[in-house]
Parts: sequence; structure tokens; C-alpha cells
Amino acid sequence: MADRGAIALPAIRAGHVASAYCQRDWRVHLRSPLAIGGMLAGPLLLLLAIGIGLGSAIGGGAQHQILKVIVPGLVGMGVVLATSQRSIAVFSDRTSGLTDEIVAGPVTVRIIVLAQTLSSTTIATLQGLAVFALAAMLGLAVVPAHWLVFLIALVAFAFACAATCNAMGLMARRPGSIQALLNLVVNPLFFLSGALFDVSATATPIRVIALLNPFHYGVRLLQDAYNPGGLDLALVLQSAAVLIGVAIVALLVSARSLRRR
Repeated sequence: MADRGAIALPAIRAGHVASAYCQRDWRVHLRSPLAIGGMLAGPLLLLLAIGIGLGSAIGGGAQHQILKVIVPGLVGMGVVLATSQRSIAVFSDRTSGLTDEIVAGPVTVRIIVLAQTLSSTTIATLQGLAVFALAAMLGLAVVPAHWLVFLIALVAFAFACAATCNAMGLMARRPGSIQALLNLVVNPLFFLSGALFDVSATATPIRVIALLNPFHYGVRLLQDAYNPGGLDLALVLQSAAVLIGVAIVALLVSARSLRRR
């Protein structure tokens, strides 16, 4: 019984820390309606401009084909914007000394890193769902063909993005450097992921870049789950493996950064 208690204690402690982070972050998030509106406006403006504007201009059923690609892609964009915003909050916690105070207590670095990532994941997941709901209200989105896989893919992509962005927030040393990291790393990863275009219809160099891009696998999983047709199990497992691998590496980098500073 003592062994079981010793094993269960870290898990309980991790749950308490994650819950505390989530509650605090949600309070801060909900008190920033302008930030929430900004994160929703970007994907929706692109959806209207590309999905309706460009699709209508091309005609011939192009709008439907474009929406099949960009609706799940822009849901992913909502996730990326939310996790990028959260990484700045993680950086602020680190520089203000709050994270150091928590580390000095009876909580391990790994628990703190995981709690921060789970908190960012919940916000990013609901942000992605909000983008999808607004697109559906505008008549531009339909119920995903494989809705359960779509939801799981959304959470997995949010977790991988949260871990990646939080790692950058913990590695940054100055306020300007975190924004530079996001602009130089996260934004290119997203826009070259195939969220706004069909990767299979592009030139070979673009396809190669997409295959080397970890965000591509999250976006592709969302697109495959959103559109009708059978899911390729091999591609689903490949995408899941890449997202899990990216998240693990990012969590390890975050823990190392937190220990060294």
C-alpha cells in the first residue's frame, strides 16, 4: 500500500498543479476579450477571403474544394495562434519569478512543464473549436465526416503546438526574442504545413518541405478526419507518431531550459 501511495502522490500533485494552472490561465484568458477576438478574427478573415472571395472568383465548384482544405486548416490556425499567445504568458511567468517560486516548492520541473502544456492545450483546443463553430454558423463548415477522430486530432495537434511554443517561451531570454522565435519558427511551420493549400497539388520541393514539417501532420490529420472517405490507418498512425514525438522532444527541451536558468 505504501508503494502505491508513493506512486500515486506525484500523479495527484501533477493533477493539482495542472488544475491550478488551467484555472488561473482561463481567468486571465477570459478577461482579455480583445485578445480572444483577435485570435478568432485572423482565421475567419482568411476563411472569408480565400473560401468565399477566391472560391467565388474561380467558380466551377472551386469554393467547395477550397473549403475542404482550409476549414480544418484554419481550425489548426486557431490552435497555433492560441498556443503562441500562451507561450508569451509562459515567458512572463518565467521572467517574473513565478515559475522559480513554484520550482522551489515540492513540485518537480517535469510536473510544471506538463501542467503549463496541458493548460495551453485546453485553451488552444477550445479556440480551435470556436473557429470551427463560427465557420459553421457562417455556413462555411459542415460536421466532420469522422468527428471523433477530428476531435482527437485537434487535441493532439494542440498538445504538440503547446509543447513547442512553451519550449520557446522558456528558452527566450528577452521579451523581443520570444516574438522573434514565434515569427521565425512557428509561423513558417504553419503556413508551409498545407493548411491553406492542397500539398498534393504543389511542386515537389513544396511537398518535400511539408513532409519535413511536423505541423503538416497535425493539419493533414484534421483534413483527413474532416472530409468524407475512408481514413488511411497508416497515415493516421504516422501523423500521431510525429505529433507525439514532437511533443516529447519539446517537453524535454522545456524541462532542460527550466533547470538551467
